[in-house]
Formats: sequence, structure tokens, C-alpha cells
Amino acid sequence: MNELRTRAKDALLTMELAKEEGVGDVSQDLRDLDGLTPELITTLADGGIHTRDDLAESGGRRADRDHRRRRDAGQGRHHEGA
Repeated sequence: MNELRTRAKDALLTMELAKEEGVGDVSQDLRDLDGLTPELITTLADGGIHTRDDLAESGGRRADRDHRRRRDAGQGRHHEGA
């Protein structure tokens, strides 16, 4: 029972802090993710991430970007040796 109360208080505190920091447009389902601090929620909102779907899509974009960087770096090394 105490754990439930603690989690509820943490959720309410997170919501209040997020509102104060101007990220009130962040969806509740994103705020409810375990491990997200008010600071991280602010960082995500500043980066245009306001929902769980946004977060998932950003991971996909990052993976694509990282793949392109590795591919381009590999091509660069190949051409340098030629």
C-alpha cells in the first residue's frame, strides 16, 4: 500500500513539475513511463517528443542515422586506402 501511495505522489509531483516547466502538452502515457524524471520529460519535450509514439519514432530515426553514419564511415575508410 505504501508503494502505491509513493508512486501516486511521484506521478502527481512529476505532473506539477512538468506543468511548471512548460511541458504540459506531454501526454500522460509518456509521463507514466517508469524512470522518466521531470528533467528528462522537459528534455524530451524540448526535442519535440510529446507522446510514446514520438519516443518510439525518435528511436527509429536515431537507429537509421547511426546506421548511415557507420555505413558512410566504412565507405570513407575504403576510399582512403584506394
